[in-house]
Amino acid sequence: MTTTDADSTAPPESFADKDIHFVLRVAQGALASSFLVMGAVMVASPMADVARGLPFVAGTTKAVIHAVGIAEIVLALGVVLPQAARIKVRLATLAALFLAISMVFAVVVHVIRGELVVALLALELGAIAGVVAWGHPHKVQVVPTHFFRRHGRARLVRRRLVSGHHHATAQ
Repeated sequence: MTTTDADSTAPPESFADKDIHFVLRVAQGALASSFLVMGAVMVASPMADVARGLPFVAGTTKAVIHAVGIAEIVLALGVVLPQAARIKVRLATLAALFLAISMVFAVVVHVIRGELVVALLALELGAIAGVVAWGHPHKVQVVPTHFFRRHGRARLVRRRLVSGHHHATAQ
């Protein structure tokens, strides 16, 4: 059985797929909110307040902290906005992948500096980002809005029934 674009972008149907879909959506939201808050703190707060709340900031230049904060905000938005807008949904996968990679570097930096608690937090966020990056293209399937305008919902259901996607036979 071959799959078409309609089949590969159809929402999950089994209970296990729906559970995985839900867990990945929650992880995606938690990941985005965590990085959005941390990035906003790094960009908008005075450096003295940031250094007081985030000890690893001490000894780092303001430009580096702002660059990291801006990158975290952009990637946090990149994790959720493409999927919410249903435009270029693969960008959410790339954003999660970049967050996972950046957390690998963050773990290394924090271990070298002897900040093990912060390294564990970075490891946790990196693991969540990795799960979202892995699961997004394989488990969370978003039907782009332009697909419905072009094909219509009835044609999508009929095509899926004919292809055997629902374990139904074509008549």
